Amino acid sequence: MNFAINITGESTEELQRLMTALSGAQVVNEPKTLTATTQPVEAAIPPSAVKTRTKTTVKAEEVPQEPVPVKTSAPTQSDVPIEEVRAAVHAKATAGKRDELKALLTSYEVARVTDLAPETWAEFLTKINAL
Repeated sequence: MNFAINITGESTEELQRLMTALSGAQVVNEPKTLTATTQPVEAAIPPSAVKTRTKTTVKAEEVPQEPVPVKTSAPTQSDVPIEEVRAAVHAKATAGKRDELKALLTSYEVARVTDLAPETWAEFLTKINAL
């Protein structure tokens, strides 16, 4: 693959600075004249190097689905993100349940939802939903 770079400048010093910046090296001898030639860039890629994608349609066979077991217990901490708890608190607060929410937070000995221990989030969410 060939590359051609055309550098122009108003002075020899400027051209030298630009070339040095491009090469990352220091110039020891200052040239009297600078000449640049332009060469066409050849970027031919052989067809064998080009990867193509084809779309394949596969028909799914109907397989009898087994019933999904339903959780009957309260969700565990890993099932309940804090964002879900905060959203439920917000919904109840806007529905006029501020006093009940404050009492619930007090029963957990916290002032804010973010102060709740992560292992209590699921239980707390269950109690919020019961309000």
